[in-house]
Amino acid sequence: MSSSTAAYGLRFTGDVQGLETLPEAGPRWPAVRLEQVAGPAAGELHVGEYEATLPVPGACLRLDRRRSLAAIVAPAPLSPDRLLHPTLGYIATTFSHWLDRLAFHGGAFSVGDGAVALLGSRGDGKSSTLAWLARAGCLPLADDVVVLDGLTAFAGPRSIDLWPDAARALGLPEGVRSVRGGQRQRLAPPAAPGELPLRAWVSLAWGEGPRLRPLSPAERYAALARHLHVQRAGRLAGEESLLDLLALPAFELTRPRGLDSLAGSGSALLELAGQLQQDRGRDHQKSGADGGSG
Repeated sequence: MSSSTAAYGLRFTGDVQGLETLPEAGPRWPAVRLEQVAGPAAGELHVGEYEATLPVPGACLRLDRRRSLAAIVAPAPLSPDRLLHPTLGYIATTFSHWLDRLAFHGGAFSVGDGAVALLGSRGDGKSSTLAWLARAGCLPLADDVVVLDGLTAFAGPRSIDLWPDAARALGLPEGVRSVRGGQRQRLAPPAAPGELPLRAWVSLAWGEGPRLRPLSPAERYAALARHLHVQRAGRLAGEESLLDLLALPAFELTRPRGLDSLAGSGSALLELAGQLQQDRGRDHQKSGADGGSG
């Protein structure tokens, strides 16, 4: 009996035992077969039109576009915890590139019937911010990698990996799992819709604050380019989608380094979420009124 799991707009089949499932995966999500192969975790980074080699922690990924195959080469099979995150994210970014989708360093959370993306590099506070929002009642959609098809944001694995000090500061409940050799504490958010329309995006940065400010048109492209996964020099997937993102509401959220600023930055995001929902409601009322007057 075959099994499958889903994340990042892809259905994964094959060696997926122990992985959590997103039951609301889209019916048209492409399938990628995972195979765990015994061998040395060595290889040089290469991404071509049909094949890719990605050296990652503890393994080497050999991806085949024609066969929709991801071979995970390692001396011993990766544990489900490590396969779930970060390995699936590496696989998803490359297949997204081949599918002309955009993949960003970042996370996302749901706002009503849509989503807000949080873009940030390693160490910018994405996971701790998403965990704070989860504790405040928001539903995280993805952590570490955000994949977009046009303006559709896909859900990632139901995991947020935190440094132990961040987990303690957030007062996470007992039962949070220790993963990745004890280096992270994994929060498992509830199930989320497989995909949601993106309503806005926020670029994370360290600075004074917490402060949320709109980005000017000139600042938006630089912020998007800074957090974009680019698999091949000179080849940008989803160029039209990138232009669409420039037209969405876009903000920069700055906060001082230190976990004591999480509450302030999280509250600013909650206010933004509330404003987006109010704007969405007004748009619905206006469209209904316009339709009725015709």
